[in-house]
Amino acid sequence: MVKAVIEALVFAVTLCGALLLTYALALLFVSRDTQREYLILFFKGDQNCARRLYSAQLRLSFFCFPKPCRVLGVDCGVSEEERNACLALCRQCSGIELLTPEELTRLLTKEEQTDDPKRS
Repeated sequence: MVKAVIEALVFAVTLCGALLLTYALALLFVSRDTQREYLILFFKGDQNCARRLYSAQLRLSFFCFPKPCRVLGVDCGVSEEERNACLALCRQCSGIELLTPEELTRLLTKEEQTDDPKRS
């Protein structure tokens, strides 16, 4: 009886591992080659902004693997304490940036100009 339970557990774990490997390989072959950017807006009164940035980076880096992934947080009036925590996180982790709305506008217009060289 115990042997049958152990064999069933080993089979279930092996099956889960094979499914996870298949899923990771499918993501690898289906995903685009470009760097992905994700945007999170932080408004006045938002709490735990640094935690939300970090958790988004962790979750999204799994789905973008092995291609680069960048999380952009846009500060639309958060408190100074939250802003300082986000800036400290940005210094410690690559792929996370905190921008002002003006910096985001410049970034988007710059990318728009470089995306299509045929546009005048």
